[in-house]
Amino acid sequence: MPESGVGRYDNPLGQGHGFVFDGTNFTSVDVPGATLTVIKGINLAGNIVGYSAHAAGKSHGFLLSGGQFTTIDYSNSPYPPVRGSTATARLLASTTTPQGEFTGSS
Repeated sequence: MPESGVGRYDNPLGQGHGFVFDGTNFTSVDVPGATLTVIKGINLAGNIVGYSAHAAGKSHGFLLSGGQFTTIDYSNSPYPPVRGSTATARLLASTTTPQGEFTGSS
């Protein structure tokens, strides 16, 4: 059986889209209004985490759970925080502040 996975693909126009591969089928995932969506992880409960970029240039982390997107941002950080999700739905996050300080959490 093929392995499952998540990630990003670019269409012929160079637009980035997130995807989930369940071992058989690919499903595109796009944050509404985003110009780029990247999927970083999915847990056993099906919660999807990643980040997106918007036309204004701002990036945001997100959680997609039960069909609902939730934005996840660290205050004062120019970078999206979400890096993955554990089996118990804890989010794994890290970012760098504008001052160059690295922070992480779970």
